[in-house]
Amino acid sequence: MDYIDKYLLIVSCSQRKRSELELLPAIDRYDGPVFQVVRRFLRSRSSPVPLDIYILSAEFGLIASDRPIPNYDRRITKKRSSELRPSVIEKLIEILKVDRYQEIFICAGKDYLRSLEGYEKLVQSETIIKIAPGGIGTKSSKLKDWLYNRLPQESPSLSTAISPNNENMEQNQINCDSQQSASNISEESVARELQNQPHVILKLQENALTIAENLRDNYFKNTAKFIYLLRRAMIEASQGKRDNILKVETVKDADWSKFKGEVVTFIDGGLGQVKMSNQVPILLRVGSYRVKAGEHNLEEREQFGYYPVIFGDIEGGSKERKDFPDIVRITAELLGGLSALERTKDLRVLMFHGPLMYLMSAYAGHTPFTEKDIDLFLKQYGGGFKSVKKLKDDFFQEAELDIYPQMSQRSDNWIEKRLFEPLAWIAFLYRKLIREAKKRNPRPIIVGVVERSYLKEFSQTILLERIFRGLRKNKKQNYFNELYDGRKDLNNPKAFLDGLGYTDTLLLSMLLESGRFSESWIINKCGNLDKGQMSLPGESFSGEVNWGVLKSNNNIGFPKIRGFYLKVSETTEPLRIEVFEELYAGQIEEVVKRVYLYAKLLPGYGFPIGLDIVDKYAHIPNWLTNAYEKLIKYHLSISLQTGDITDEQMRRIIVQSIYMTKRDWLFRPKS
Repeated sequence: MDYIDKYLLIVSCSQRKRSELELLPAIDRYDGPVFQVVRRFLRSRSSPVPLDIYILSAEFGLIASDRPIPNYDRRITKKRSSELRPSVIEKLIEILKVDRYQEIFICAGKDYLRSLEGYEKLVQSETIIKIAPGGIGTKSSKLKDWLYNRLPQESPSLSTAISPNNENMEQNQINCDSQQSASNISEESVARELQNQPHVILKLQENALTIAENLRDNYFKNTAKFIYLLRRAMIEASQGKRDNILKVETVKDADWSKFKGEVVTFIDGGLGQVKMSNQVPILLRVGSYRVKAGEHNLEEREQFGYYPVIFGDIEGGSKERKDFPDIVRITAELLGGLSALERTKDLRVLMFHGPLMYLMSAYAGHTPFTEKDIDLFLKQYGGGFKSVKKLKDDFFQEAELDIYPQMSQRSDNWIEKRLFEPLAWIAFLYRKLIREAKKRNPRPIIVGVVERSYLKEFSQTILLERIFRGLRKNKKQNYFNELYDGRKDLNNPKAFLDGLGYTDTLLLSMLLESGRFSESWIINKCGNLDKGQMSLPGESFSGEVNWGVLKSNNNIGFPKIRGFYLKVSETTEPLRIEVFEELYAGQIEEVVKRVYLYAKLLPGYGFPIGLDIVDKYAHIPNWLTNAYEKLIKYHLSISLQTGDITDEQMRRIIVQSIYMTKRDWLFRPKS
């Protein structure tokens, strides 16, 4: 009882909670702004803090911050506050019997404070009591000031435990909170933090099973050390002590009131397949979800639309390839986006679920679509176009004059047959989308949002390239080989990432704080496009085609895509966000505010709510594909029994079914 240099913090619980089914410590379960401030402070300290934390819970009363609790939904009321008061006061008496406190800081709403009525009589006269005033924003600010400025600072010996001069790498870093210092973090604190992030620790555990055997034993420890070194360097960069290796910004001015009245359309595609046709998508639809932010009238606020389901066959495309459905889906989603832009004159944001552009080099070599195929697409997706014919004519004009002559010596034959080479057609649609957007004032935001990404490009070409350059400059090329237990091959960014299983999202999950986003870079979407072979519909031979002319440095090619990563929540991976480089300057600041706000509406998921809605809307339900499969089988069996197969579409379906690369359902043995 003689120890008085202790501090007591009492905070009320938050409505926002982590949704994991297992029990979590209360300090981790609650995820409101106050708890984010507290957790960030605790992570910044490498030594024990003379601070006791208790939480006023509408469900459990006054509980210790480390008490494991389930997820629940209960709000405080005046009645509930009165019910809790006896147990809360009893618990507070128990707490104050154990320790005397120099200061007590209470951060709670008025209904929670009612459960503490009379606490003043229980506290020693020399104890300072502070109550955070105002709304949640003010309370969080006052709490942060108290934590960082009133509690004892760490000892100088801990602050200087790790000297930059003793390290083997030149460390450049990320911009951080100016109140932090490099001495406020340690390998141990970083390791503890990583262990409290389920999505990170699970991925690291998975990696530990697949990497080289001699890396497994200390994989987590070495990873934590690597992240610690990067974080320490980013703090020092914010203090001007070294150059940045990674520029990070905080989401600013993300205020719903500023976007009231904005019209936003979310786009996503869904594919349905039946067992008898395997690779070929029989059902396809693109869903759209249009919403007007801040509109209270439901009929005017939300509108759903979907481009009708495609039943039947597509003549072009290489159906034997596993990526054939992707070509179909990319084309359909682009046409859906163009249609949404055309029919919505006041559209402010057009957001795609997934990459704004895929890695296009992977799709080179598909047999061209026929004009009949394109008519099928445009019949279903062209309702918003002023002239479907004009869209095709515009493409063929460009194709005849500029595109096809650069791609093939058989360009005249392609034009004569009215063929749509898939990549040339898709690149044209991208350019068309940008041209239409540029006609608007203000220009709409067009963005793609990726929730699960395995890309390594940012880490390889930006982050690690700068790190390895620093190592080479300081003659420390062998640094990572020594750090990771005597390896000999971790001497360049690619080998480092491949050998250790790191990806952009995994590294940035461990580096970014929620509400922050990385610098942007031009993503290499089509740099690997080159010459190759392609056959035309109905031909058994192939000829040379130069897809390299469709690279982004050519005016007939794909547009440049700029990407960056945004971390919405501590419990989710960063999102990769993509925009058109040429659409307009300053768009990233506008994009990040909107994506952040949309995603915060799903705090446990950390993904824009509109994309989650349209994803479910565009999904082809199993009952629909199953019903269509049964319909095909029924008509096929009748036709085969009677020998009367006259329907053209049914004839194509039969041929497609029998000549697929996998065994036909008619002859497949029962399991």
